[in-house]
Amino acid sequence: MFAAAIANTTRASLEPRLKAEGCIFSFFASPPEVLADQAVIDNGYAMTHPTHPTLRLAAAPVQFDDELPTMRRGGPVHGEHTVEVLIELGYGDDEIDALFAGNVIDGPRADENP
Repeated sequence: MFAAAIANTTRASLEPRLKAEGCIFSFFASPPEVLADQAVIDNGYAMTHPTHPTLRLAAAPVQFDDELPTMRRGGPVHGEHTVEVLIELGYGDDEIDALFAGNVIDGPRADENP
């Protein structure tokens, strides 16, 4: 009987009944529903990516001085720091060129813009 009653109950019919009883409740939300949730928007829980405006990323779960979190820059692009790291490890230009030529490493060269 319980299974039949639950199976025949819709979200639209259940929500007003729960509210009328003063219940604290929440329904499962899909990712698009979460991103469209006004509380998520108002509280800055999903930040807009600085270089991909249609991409939204989860914010850190803390706020300071009632300020909404922001993302000032995106993560590094593929291989962005490869040459810098190799130079710090003591590799010379010829050795780095050989690694690129042998497809051992990939990414932009030091003189290229990522």
